[in-house]
Amino acid sequence: MLSIIITHHKTPVLLKLCLKSIRENIGDIDYEIIVVDSEGAPENQEEIKNNFPEIRFISFSLNAGYAKIVNEGINR
Repeated sequence: MLSIIITHHKTPVLLKLCLKSIRENIGDIDYEIIVVDSEGAPENQEEIKNNFPEIRFISFSLNAGYAKIVNEGINR
């Protein structure tokens, strides 16, 4: 299985485009997507969860920094 970890910080439009592109182009590969969101707005988080229910979504209420959020994605 391929694990795709996406770190995200306040760019919901780009995140949606990224997730849509993966969904449309991944083919027959067995995969999972883990999005680790840092300091995201709750309404954007809900929209992503509703439009992409297959992803695992982890959120931090503060800007935790790249190292912390990517490590959290790897741990999951």
